[in-house]
Amino acid sequence: MLQLLEASYLSDLYLYPSAYFNRNKQEYVVKMRAVSEEGNWRDWITFFIDGIEDQARNSYERTFELIELRREYET
Repeated sequence: MLQLLEASYLSDLYLYPSAYFNRNKQEYVVKMRAVSEEGNWRDWITFFIDGIEDQARNSYERTFELIELRREYET
């Protein structure tokens, strides 16, 4: 995420991919081991992109839930 921020692909750190990796720790370890032992980058990159998508959706949904909650409190 820091590399994406530094390269200006992100304006701020809104994503937390570690949450996805922690929830899918077993798969994370298997994919990383496959990179180390077999050079299988394709499955790792797919896993990583799936994690970014999952966290992006989660952040998007939470943002709108917080906006709605704020509206409720204001009324």
